[in-house]
Amino acid sequence: MSGRAWDRSSEIGSPWSETDRHTHQIRLGDLGLQPDDRFLYLFDYGDGHEFEVRVQAFNPAAPPDEYPRLASRQGRAPRQY
Repeated sequence: MSGRAWDRSSEIGSPWSETDRHTHQIRLGDLGLQPDDRFLYLFDYGDGHEFEVRVQAFNPAAPPDEYPRLASRQGRAPRQY
């Protein structure tokens, strides 16, 4: 959550990582994020794909649907296996 990969003081790791907080225990809504907040999402620890995620807005009146949704993207997605 600090914006730095492998920052033990703030990271939320995969279930098998040696962190205090794990992804299966925490929901984004529990983090107190506000619009324009940013955090680093590290995908594929071996290849180290890093993405900066920016909170755009919250819509409590949003209709029930499949969430989360991708609002936009920049560049090409990395190849996967």
